[in-house]
Amino acid sequence: MKIKPKQLSIFLILFFVVVYWTKGFMVPDPDLGWHIKTGEYILKYGIPKTDPFSFTMSNYPYINHSWLSSVVIYLLFISVRLRGLSFFFALVAVAAVLIQHRASKNKSFLPLFFSLFVMLSFSGIRSQVFTWLFFSLELIFLYRGIKDKNNLLYLVPLTFLWVNMHGGFSLGIITYVVYTIWFIVKRRGAFFYYTLLLFVVVFITMFNPYGIGIWREVFSTVGSIPLHFSIREWLPAIYFIHLPFWFYTGLCTALFILYVKKLNPFTALINTFLFISAFISIRNIPLWMISSFVLWDYSTSLLIKDIFKNKKNAVLFNKAQKVFMIVLILISTIQSAIYISSSYSSKEEKIYPTKAILYMKDKNIRGNVFSLYGWGGYLLWKVPGVKTFIDGRMPVWAWKQKDPRYSDFAYGEYLDLLNQKIPFEKAVNKYHIAYVLYPTPPSSTKGFWSQIEKKLRVLFGQRDEMKNPFQKFKKIYEDDVATLYSL
Repeated sequence: MKIKPKQLSIFLILFFVVVYWTKGFMVPDPDLGWHIKTGEYILKYGIPKTDPFSFTMSNYPYINHSWLSSVVIYLLFISVRLRGLSFFFALVAVAAVLIQHRASKNKSFLPLFFSLFVMLSFSGIRSQVFTWLFFSLELIFLYRGIKDKNNLLYLVPLTFLWVNMHGGFSLGIITYVVYTIWFIVKRRGAFFYYTLLLFVVVFITMFNPYGIGIWREVFSTVGSIPLHFSIREWLPAIYFIHLPFWFYTGLCTALFILYVKKLNPFTALINTFLFISAFISIRNIPLWMISSFVLWDYSTSLLIKDIFKNKKNAVLFNKAQKVFMIVLILISTIQSAIYISSSYSSKEEKIYPTKAILYMKDKNIRGNVFSLYGWGGYLLWKVPGVKTFIDGRMPVWAWKQKDPRYSDFAYGEYLDLLNQKIPFEKAVNKYHIAYVLYPTPPSSTKGFWSQIEKKLRVLFGQRDEMKNPFQKFKKIYEDDVATLYSL
């Protein structure tokens, strides 16, 4: 029985929904904890004016660009728990890809497969998944707006929702600016309509709890040097080891070079912009994957027409297809093996201090805790009453303030403490740190710890070998993953 392309696509979509869902609840994102606590806080007390969770920057007037996502995450979590929440985010992530697949003329299997496979590395219960969906919808409205400009009006409510859900709205605005400039140049008579609509869309971004301050948060994030050189997902794409991604990227680059002059100028511009964005920062790769559907759809149609003009070329193309499928199966198998092997060492109990937290709760341990950047949100979620030195919200928080009790730049101070550039005793006295929760030192260079250490460094942005400057303190609990020290 021959499987039809439509049936294969349906199977692929359902398969990846299950895979995304499983990954979401088996490997909770490091930011999930503070999202849950933030959503809870907002519903109880309203939007916080300063940071309620850390002890290093409690006076910082932070801007939570994903405040509404936190509320959604908290409400879903208390309603359907972790697995239900994970299933919701799996549906959102797959929907972002499916929208582009459904809109494409050829309904090609390959961009659907590559996008779902590559974006698996970024999936989970994460606020940026909303940006994937909103960006995919934006592209639909923009392309439809070429024929009927009324479709562009949908950008107004979309932007209003987006600006309150995630800071990725800024890429959506840049995309629309590129579109507007191209359209005005192409149809000079439509200058007033498109300029006015662009003004309205940009103005709508002010409709959030922070007003124009939301843009300050965007600019501080984009311009943060420590962020781009110490957090894995902000690193350049050369650090992203993913065979299907590089294979697909090579194919799209070749197609772009071949047919750039025949592409819709907006398609060429936006793919170039997102291609560069993806190479500057790994976290932008999903947006480029989403935008590549139109490029692939149009350029492969032109390629096939050119090939079948000559019978010899058609024969060679059929042979090349077989080689292509062999290579595709090979690299997909290798990448799948990597996923499977890493999944075991990425389980919650292997990368988070789950047992240590049970001990802390059993002994009613409270107070200020120094821990890993990637463990901060998890601690906030799991241990009531604990305040942390650092968590996933704070890498770009930097300002000049006069209160000696607080930090000007907690993330920079955190890195200096780990690298022993600052005596830890100084931080203990300043912040009244009561406990340190840190990865258990390895007993040897081989075995179980090496896998934990590698996973922690990759997941939480520690590119150098992790040091332990806390062994001189009193050890009150230890397991294979974490050690708790009392100061």
